[in-house]
Amino acid sequence: MTRKHIAIVDDNMETLSTLQRLFGRLENVTVTTFSNPLKAIEDAKKGEFDVILLDIVMPELNGLHFLEKVRYYNSETKIFIMTSEATLDRTLEAHRQEADDFLTKPFKSLEELTKKVLNA
Repeated sequence: MTRKHIAIVDDNMETLSTLQRLFGRLENVTVTTFSNPLKAIEDAKKGEFDVILLDIVMPELNGLHFLEKVRYYNSETKIFIMTSEATLDRTLEAHRQEADDFLTKPFKSLEELTKKVLNA
């Protein structure tokens, strides 16, 4: 199995910590977390990550704007939008901007989330 580099971008420290522990314990996975999307965006544009788990509602930069900026420079990275405030408009906009998946928090199954990310 090839090593995967996963970025988690979320302003909620509890979510960051939970996902860091979940993916950090797996072999062949490197996890980088960002509580500020502005700090993550340059690395994401360069294709530093295989998968990005991206919160949609953040004060510094909306996740959809982050997605749009990253997709302009990098179409290879898999980007999964995460939100606890799922609306039809947000879902459609995420798909329009080529998000690879739309995940609703709280996650129903961490095992299912892990499989989805590792198979991306």
